[in-house]
Amino acid sequence: MRHNIRFLLIVTMLLLVTGSGTAQKFVHPGIDMNSADLEYMRNQVLAGKQPWKDAYDLLKEKTPLDFQVKPFAHVISGPYSQPDIGGKDLSQSARMAYSCAVLWYISREECYAEIVIDIIEKWANTLRSFDENNAKLLVALTGYEFCNAAEILHYNYPGWKKIDTENMTRLMMSAFYPTIRYYFPVANGNWDGAIMHTLLAIAVFTDNRELFDNAVYHYLHANANGSLIKYIYPTGQCQETRRDQGHVQMGLYEFSGAARIAYTQGVDLFSAADNRLALGLEYSARFICGDSVYAYGVPSQRERFKYRAGFEHCIDHFTAKGVNMPYLKELCSRTNMNNPANALWKLTAFREEFRQKPYELIDIQESKIAYHAGATLEQAQPVGHSVIEVNSREDLQAVLNTNAGSGKTLFLRAGEYRLKQSLTIPSDIHICGEGRSTVLICEPTIRTAAILLGDLDAKNITIENLVVDGSKEHQEAYDPNSGRFYRTGRYSNALAGISMRGEAGHAFSNIKLKNLTVINFSRSGVYISDAEGIEIDHCDFTENGAHVVPGPRLQHNLMIQHSSNIMIKDSRFDTSIRGCGLVLDHCKSLKVENCEIARNGWHGLLMAECHNGKIENCLVEGNDGCGFMGEYLHDGSNLIQIRHNKIQYNNEYGIRAFGMKETDIKDNLYRWNGKEKRQEWLSSEKNCNWNNYNGQMMKTIYSIILVLFASLSVWAEKYPHILVKDEDKVAVLDKIEKQAWAKHIFNQTKERLAVYVERHQAEPDWILDRYLMNRIPGKRYTRFISDKEGTQLIGYEGDAPVPTVRVSPHKRAPITPQGRAYVVPEMEDIVPNDTSMTMNLLNPDTQKYECVDPQAYVGTINGRINALAYEASVIYWLTGEEKYAKFAADILNQWVSGVVYQEPIDGPGRTGFLDIQTLGDEKEKPLILAYDFLYPYLVKYKYPLENYDKAFEKVAWALSFRGYTGNNWFAAESSTLVAAALSLKDAQKRNFYLDFYLNRDTVVDGCGQLSLPSASKLWFTPDGHWKEPGGYHNYPVSKLIEAALMLENNGYQIFNQYPILLNASYVMLKYSFPDLTASAFGDTGRPRQSMECLESAILMADKYQLPILPDLLNAAMILEQAGQYDRSKSGLTGLLCYLPELPKAKSVDNHLWNRSEKLDFASCYLQRNGIDPQNGLMCVVQGATYNHNHSNGMSMELYGAGTVQGIDPGNGPTYEHPMHVNYYTQWAAHNTVVAAGASTSGTPFRGGGGTKRIGQVELVSMEPSVGEKAISEEFSYTLTKYYDGSTKTNQDRLLSILRIDEKHGFYVDFYRSDNAISNDYLYHNIGDSVALYTQDGKVLKQDEVLSYPCVGEDHPGLRYFRSVRTTGRNESTVVALFSAKLLNTGTSYMKMWMPASSDVSYFTALAPSAKTASSPYQSKPSLVVTMRKEKPAVEEPFVVVYEPISDKLSTGLIESVDRIKLDSLGKKGCAIKVKTKEGDTFTLVNILKDGPVILNNQKCCGDFAIFAKRKGKNSVYVGNGSFVENKEFKVESENRGSFYMEYDQTSLLVRSNCPIKIQAKNGMLKEPFYLTGGERVFKMK
Repeated sequence: MRHNIRFLLIVTMLLLVTGSGTAQKFVHPGIDMNSADLEYMRNQVLAGKQPWKDAYDLLKEKTPLDFQVKPFAHVISGPYSQPDIGGKDLSQSARMAYSCAVLWYISREECYAEIVIDIIEKWANTLRSFDENNAKLLVALTGYEFCNAAEILHYNYPGWKKIDTENMTRLMMSAFYPTIRYYFPVANGNWDGAIMHTLLAIAVFTDNRELFDNAVYHYLHANANGSLIKYIYPTGQCQETRRDQGHVQMGLYEFSGAARIAYTQGVDLFSAADNRLALGLEYSARFICGDSVYAYGVPSQRERFKYRAGFEHCIDHFTAKGVNMPYLKELCSRTNMNNPANALWKLTAFREEFRQKPYELIDIQESKIAYHAGATLEQAQPVGHSVIEVNSREDLQAVLNTNAGSGKTLFLRAGEYRLKQSLTIPSDIHICGEGRSTVLICEPTIRTAAILLGDLDAKNITIENLVVDGSKEHQEAYDPNSGRFYRTGRYSNALAGISMRGEAGHAFSNIKLKNLTVINFSRSGVYISDAEGIEIDHCDFTENGAHVVPGPRLQHNLMIQHSSNIMIKDSRFDTSIRGCGLVLDHCKSLKVENCEIARNGWHGLLMAECHNGKIENCLVEGNDGCGFMGEYLHDGSNLIQIRHNKIQYNNEYGIRAFGMKETDIKDNLYRWNGKEKRQEWLSSEKNCNWNNYNGQMMKTIYSIILVLFASLSVWAEKYPHILVKDEDKVAVLDKIEKQAWAKHIFNQTKERLAVYVERHQAEPDWILDRYLMNRIPGKRYTRFISDKEGTQLIGYEGDAPVPTVRVSPHKRAPITPQGRAYVVPEMEDIVPNDTSMTMNLLNPDTQKYECVDPQAYVGTINGRINALAYEASVIYWLTGEEKYAKFAADILNQWVSGVVYQEPIDGPGRTGFLDIQTLGDEKEKPLILAYDFLYPYLVKYKYPLENYDKAFEKVAWALSFRGYTGNNWFAAESSTLVAAALSLKDAQKRNFYLDFYLNRDTVVDGCGQLSLPSASKLWFTPDGHWKEPGGYHNYPVSKLIEAALMLENNGYQIFNQYPILLNASYVMLKYSFPDLTASAFGDTGRPRQSMECLESAILMADKYQLPILPDLLNAAMILEQAGQYDRSKSGLTGLLCYLPELPKAKSVDNHLWNRSEKLDFASCYLQRNGIDPQNGLMCVVQGATYNHNHSNGMSMELYGAGTVQGIDPGNGPTYEHPMHVNYYTQWAAHNTVVAAGASTSGTPFRGGGGTKRIGQVELVSMEPSVGEKAISEEFSYTLTKYYDGSTKTNQDRLLSILRIDEKHGFYVDFYRSDNAISNDYLYHNIGDSVALYTQDGKVLKQDEVLSYPCVGEDHPGLRYFRSVRTTGRNESTVVALFSAKLLNTGTSYMKMWMPASSDVSYFTALAPSAKTASSPYQSKPSLVVTMRKEKPAVEEPFVVVYEPISDKLSTGLIESVDRIKLDSLGKKGCAIKVKTKEGDTFTLVNILKDGPVILNNQKCCGDFAIFAKRKGKNSVYVGNGSFVENKEFKVESENRGSFYMEYDQTSLLVRSNCPIKIQAKNGMLKEPFYLTGGERVFKMK
C-alpha cells in the first residue's frame, strides 16, 4: 500500500511539472517558437516595429538566394575544426535553413521555403556518418537549426510534402541522433548543453516523447559536467569560468536553448534550482562586461571582452518572470548586430505570452551557504612575538622541526612551496598562509600525501589560509576538466592532500583547518582518523578522490574515521570524481552545518556507525548517488538529526538510510532527487548499501549471483586451463610419441632444464639467488618512481618484510660507446644475491667487461629464469616428475612473496608493474602459466597460495589501464593480460579484466587497453596487415592470437567472430619479396611471415571448418617448401597446442602474389615480376606519416639476384640512441632524394618509436592497379609524387620493372625534384665493394673528400657517410658496380647505370650498417652511391637503370644506357634507351606533363611509355595514357588508361584496361578497330 501511495505521489508531481500526463501531445510548431510566437514575430516586422524590422532587413540582405548546398557523405570535424571535411558546409546549411524558414514565414516568398527543402533533401540523401574529435559537438550545434527550419515549414508551408518529412526524419534519426544519443558528460559542459539542445529539437520534430523525457532528465541529473546543476554552481560561477569566457557563453547559450524548447512544450527548466540558469547568466555577463566577481580559482581572461549574441530570449523570459537581468542586458547591447546570425536570434527571441505587464523585478541572488570558502584572496600578517615568517625558498620541514611544540605561528609568505617529501606536522604548531597566493605543491618524489601527521600523540595543530594542490603545476586560471583524466588513472598521482592517521590508544587531538583549499588529489583531499576535537571552518575541499588503488569509492574530498567532537561548518565539498563530498565513519559528537556538498561522483555525505550527530542548513545537490546515505555496517548510526537542509537534483534518493536508530529527519527541502523524484527512504533493515533496489530483491539476486560465482569458481579450480586442460595431456603425450618434431621439442626442453633442475636438488638456493631482488632490509622497495617521460626510475620507496623483485630501471638495453648492445650475462655469470645497481657486462666490440647500469637487462635476466620455471612446470605436468615442479614452484614462490608488496610504478601511462614499460610485464607471463600447471603441486606441498590472486591482479590491472593505444603496445600485452585474468579465482574480477580484451576499451589520454573489437576496426588493414611497419606486424598479432587461443580453450568463441585474426596470420606473405622476406620500411628489421601465427590460425580454422583453411594450408606449404619452417622450433606453445600434423594442401598455389600491392596507411606501393627466389624482381616505393615511420621522403627498396640489395636500413641501436635519431630515421639512410641538404620531418624528432610527420607519398598512377590483371607480362610501373614540406620541394618518382627473359630483368627509376638549391639522389646497396666505371668499362677517377656536402645542422644525416669519394662534375654515363660475394645464395651484383646528365657530381661512400641486410652484411657498412645536382632535377631528372646479376658478372645483359633527346616540337619529358648484348632495345619515356612527346618518329601521351624491339617481336606499352603512335600503329583513347601491343609480321596482340581505337599503317589491318578492354589477337595481312 505504501508503494502504491508513493507511485501516485510521483505521478502527481510529474503532472504538476509538465502540465499533463506522459501521453501529452507535443505542441506544433513547437521548438523555439509556437504558432503564437511566430505570428507575433511576423506582425511586428510587417508593422515596422523595432528591433524586428531592422533584424529582418539585415537577415534578408545577408541571405543569398543562390546558395549552393554542398553535402558530404562523411563529415569529419577535428579539434577546433582541424581537420574539417564538410563541417563548415554543414554549419552553413543549417544556419541557412533556419534563416530561410524564418524569412519565408514573414515574407511568404516560396523561394526561401524551397531552399530549406533543397538543403534538407540533399543532406538527407548524402550524409552517412560523422567522425573525429568534434563530431558530437558539430552535430549538436547544427541539429536544432535544421529542426527549427523543418518544424516551421512542416506545420505552415503548403508546399511541404510527406517526402520532406521523411527526408528530415531520416537525416536526424540516421545520422544526427546516433552520433549524440549517448551524450558526452565527461567533456566540458558546453558539449552536453548543445547535445540536449538538439535532442530536444529532434524529439519534438519526430514526436518522440521518450527521447524528450530522457533529455529533460539529463538536463537536471547528468553526471560529470553534463547537467545544469553540474555546469552552474550555486554562486553563479560556471564549470568553464576558469577555462575561457567564449566557452562559458557557448555553454550558457546551449543550456538556455534546451530550456527554451522544453518551455515551448510546457516544461519549465528555466526556473530549475531557483533560476540557476539566470544566476549563471548574470554572473558571467557581469564578469565579461568588466566587473569583478568572486570565484573559486581565478576566472580566465581569455575572450573576456568578446560578446556573444543570442541571449535576448533569456532576457525576455526571465524579465517576464520577474527576474532582473541588468548585466545580461548590458552584454547583449554590446554585440555586433550587423551579423546575420545575431539578426536571426533577435527576430526569434520573443514569446507572445510574455507581452503582458511584467512582474515587479527582483535581483537574482547567489547561495550564501559556504560562501566564501577556502583560502582567502589575501591575509593580513599575524602579529606578535610568536609569529615566525617563512618564505618559499626555505626548508619548510626544517622550520617545522625547529619549532615543534612551541605553539608558534609560522606565517608562510606568498609563493609556491614545492615539497620534495611529505610535510610532517608536529604538535603545537599553527601554520598560516597568505591566502590563495601561498601554495603547497608536491614534487613527483612524494608518494603518499602532501601533509602527514608527525606524531601519533600530536595535538593543537592549526593549518589556515593556504592552498594544497595535487596538480603537477599550480594554475589558478585553467580548465579544471583537463586535470580529471590524469587523476582518474587508478595509480596516477596517487597522492592524498592531508593524511593524519591516528591510532587507538594515542592522544591525537585538537585539529583545526580554516580557510584551507585542498584540490586536485587522486586520493582523499583530507583524511583524519582517531582524533579528539576536529574543527573544519570555511574550507574548500574540491576535485579530490579518483579511481586509484585500492579501488573506486574509497577516496573522497573529506573522510573522517573513528573520531569525536567534530565541527564542520561553512565549508565546501565539491566534485570528487569517484568519491563522496564528505564521509563520516565511526564518529561521535559531530556537527555539519552551512556546508555545500555538491557534484560528487558518489554520495554527497556518507555516514556509517556514527553516534550523536547533526546535519543542518546544508546545500546538498547534484551528487551522482544519494544526497545523504546512512550505511549500516554492524550496529548502525543513532541519534542523528538531519534538519533544514536543501537537498536537490541528486541522482538517487535525497536521503537514504539503513538501520539508523533515534533519528530526527525533518524540515528538509527536497527537489527533483532521482529519476522518480525519490526524496527519502529510511529503512529499519540492518542492511548494507544496496543502491537502488528493494532489499529483499537484492538479496535474492545476490544469492543467485553467489551460486553462479560458486559454479564459476569450480570451473576456475580446474588446472591447467589457460593453454590446455588436464584432459589434453593424453593427446600431447601421443603427439610426443608419434611426431618427431614434438619429441624434439620435449627432449630439447628437458635437456636445457637438466643442469638447473639437478642443481636445484643439491643447491636449492642457486637459481633463487640469481633472481634479481631487492634483498637488503630497509631497501626492499615496494614503490618505484619514474621520471615524467617514463624512461627510467628516479626514486625508490617503501620496505617490505621480505625481498622484493627488482624492477627494470630503464626502458632500453645498455649500449656500448660503439653503438652496440652489451652482452646479456649467462646464468652462471650472474653474481648471486647481487644487490648492486651496476653489473660487469661484456662489450662485444672490445671483448672487455665494463661496469655499467644493466638497465633493461634486469627484466631480461629475471625473464629468463621465469621462462625456465614455465618450461619445468610443463615437463612436470607431462611426466609427473616432482623435481621439475619443485624447481618451478620455488622460483614462483619467491616471486609472489615479493611482488605482493609491490605497486605499479608511479609514473606516466607507459610505466608498468615490474618493468619501466608495460611491454616488459610480458616477462611475468611464464610464471602465470607455470602457476596454472603447478597448482596441484602447490596445494599438495602447502605452498602459500593467498597472494597469487593479488599478484596476478596487479599484472592484469597494469596492462588494462596502462600502456599505449596509439601503437602496438596494447595488443602486444593482450596475451599476458588474458593469462593473468584467467588465473584469477574470483569470477567477478576475472570477467572484469577479460572484458577489456573482449569488449571494452579503457583509453584515457592515449593510455590503457583497446579491446579486440576496437583493435580490429582501428589497427588492421582490410586484408589483415597491422598498421605499422612489417617488423611490428608479427609481434602484436601473435599476442592477440595467443590471447584468443587461451580464451578458446576456456569456452569463448573468438576466431569465428574475428576472422581478421586469421587474415593477419598469413598476410605478410602477400607483401613478401621472392625470398619470402618483406619490405623493411620504418623501425624494423627484415620481417618475415610468422609460421607460429599461421599454425594457430590453421588450428582454429580447422576447428570451425572455415573457408579460409585452404589458403592457410597453402601458405604453410609455401614456407615449408622454401625451407623456412621447422615445426621442431615451435616451442612449448607448438608442443601443447598445435595440430599433430598439418592437413595437406591440395596443391601449392601462388595466387597470394599479385603483380602489385599497396598498403594505404604507409603509402607503400610494390610491384613484382616472377617469384623465383634467385631471378624474381620486386621493388617498393614508400613514405608516409604513421607510428614507427621514418623521415625518408619517397624511399625505395630493390630485390635482385636472390636478396634485397637496395635496402631500407631499419632502426638504430635503440630508439633514443643518437645514431637512430640523427641517421637511421632520417633521409640520408634511405634510397630517396634529399632537397637543399635539409629534408627533415615537420616537427623535430627527439627520439622514441613514434610518428615523424613527413606528409605522405601519393599515388599518381600504377599498372597493374592492385587487384587487376596486368596488361603486360614483362612491364609494369608505379608513379608517385611527394611534397617535402621542410624544403618546399615537389618530387615525383616513376619506378618500373622490365623483364627481359626468365632470368634477367632490370628496374628503371625516373626521379624529379624541383628544389633550386640542391638535390641529392641517394642509393644504398649491400656488398663488399662498390666502384664507378665509364660505360665502356674504365675505372673512373675519384678523389677523397673529408665529408659529404652538408648544410647547417645536417638534418638529413649526410654527415654519417664516411670514406667519401667523388668524381666531381661528370657529364658522361657512369656505371656503379656493387659486389656481394659472401651471401648464402652465392655472389650477387647490382649494376647501377646512370645515363649522362649535365651538372651532376657522383659520390661513393660507406654508410652505417643496416640490420635489414642479408647475412653477413648486417654488421658491414652499407655501400652508397649518390648523384648531386645543385639545381632543379625536373626537365632533366635523375635516371637510373638497376640491373641485378647472379653469380657471374658476365651474365649481365645490358650493354649500354643512354639518354635520348626529344623532338622540340613535342612536350617536355625524359627518354632513355637501354641496349642489351643480344641487340634488344628498350626505349623508355617519362613525360613531364601532358604530351605528346616526340622521338624518332614515335609519339606518345601518357605517364610512361616503352617501345621495345626484340628478336622476333616488337612491343609498345603505355601507362596511364591516351595516345601512342609509331610507324606501324596509332592508338587513341578518349580517357586515360593503359594499353599494350605486341606484334610481328603475322599477328598483333592487344591488351588494355580502357576503351581504345587502333589504326594500322601500311595496310597491316583492313580497318580501324575498337577494343573496350581486355585482350584480343589479330592476324596480320
